[in-house]
Amino acid sequence: MPQIRVIDYQKRETKKNRDNLNINKSNNSLKNYFFSKLKISNKYFFSFYNFLYGLKQEIKIQKNLNLKAELLLENEKPDLLVLLNDQRVDLELFLITASKRKNIATVLLNVFWIGDIYQAAQLQHFRQIKGIVNREPDWLIAIAKFIFPKTVINYGGSNIMFSHPFKNLIGLYYGIKPSTPLNRGQYVDLVIITSQNQKKVFEKNGIKNSKLVLAGEPQNDKLFHLRKKKDEIIKSLYKDLIINNSANIITIASSNPGFIPKKKDKDYHRIIKHLLDIHPTIFIFFKPHPQEEMDFDYLENISSRVKVINNQIDEIIMCSKLFITRGSSTLIKAVLLGVPSISFDFHHENIGKRYPYSASVEQSNNLLEIKEKAESLLFNSNKRGQVINQQRKAIDEYAIFDGKCIDRIINTLIKV
Repeated sequence: MPQIRVIDYQKRETKKNRDNLNINKSNNSLKNYFFSKLKISNKYFFSFYNFLYGLKQEIKIQKNLNLKAELLLENEKPDLLVLLNDQRVDLELFLITASKRKNIATVLLNVFWIGDIYQAAQLQHFRQIKGIVNREPDWLIAIAKFIFPKTVINYGGSNIMFSHPFKNLIGLYYGIKPSTPLNRGQYVDLVIITSQNQKKVFEKNGIKNSKLVLAGEPQNDKLFHLRKKKDEIIKSLYKDLIINNSANIITIASSNPGFIPKKKDKDYHRIIKHLLDIHPTIFIFFKPHPQEEMDFDYLENISSRVKVINNQIDEIIMCSKLFITRGSSTLIKAVLLGVPSISFDFHHENIGKRYPYSASVEQSNNLLEIKEKAESLLFNSNKRGQVINQQRKAIDEYAIFDGKCIDRIINTLIKV
């Protein structure tokens, strides 16, 4: 039997100390006098200073990552390297480059849903026009497009830059390729993917079919076996959470925090209040996105029939009569478990195009519509059954649900 070692490590901190520079430009009269004589703006000077400081920090970070990758491979002496990331400039990319030099096989286990290059550009473009992230200056984007053309794409009449050109230049010194969605799967020997849809995305990005192995999402195996114990789990969950057996549970899953500005995100509060008005038997579980830093506990103040959860999500979804989200991939789980689902888009984010799996379920563009559809799916058995069958067929392109995903992954790794 092959031995497997899982290596954990601390994430990089490219901005560490960069935003906490203790520079007091207003109290240094000599420095201000010097700037005024040379007609140099303090604003531009400190912007340039922070840029140089950030560049210095990035050189230090990548140097350490390169050293860590070399030491890790030297100490572990693996025959095979399996990674979850091969795009972001982090330890994994340095491990891939070092593995190539040592003739160690590399496999990307792509268990996370990804879109094609235009879907990635659409998300970044939307975030910029909504003020969620700041657009980089045109001169920097022009440099990136000239040196690393694959890192910039035109979308909506605007050039979208996926990674910093100077960070990529530093990476080239260590043999690291530029960071861009187009490079996902390019530099590993094999890519294990979860669905037919993901296969199309990789092929569209130029990955040869011979490098792609369709295995499925490992977590779907858990759902497959959970369904066999559905009655037992429902009974236990209702008892543990002290919920009446007649309760109609609705699960709401928050989405990636990059969709809309936090201060404007009042959607969940309004949706919950409207749903509670439908019937007194409705009980709502709200699941925050793992990357969100917001505290959603305030939602429990709406009613005693609202609870914010951070665990047992699969079990709770299976006990639910309805699942609602903006664009979370947890929607796929809900469909596989036979729970009618609604995807909402109140801010014209074009969720269905960016995350096509969301188009497999009922759509809602406003509060009134989501309330009407929720009531129908909860209490109209004919409509409920029809929607469950439709969404289950539509989701086939985005998931494999046969309980054998883990077996296929293991067999693939053994054969490499």
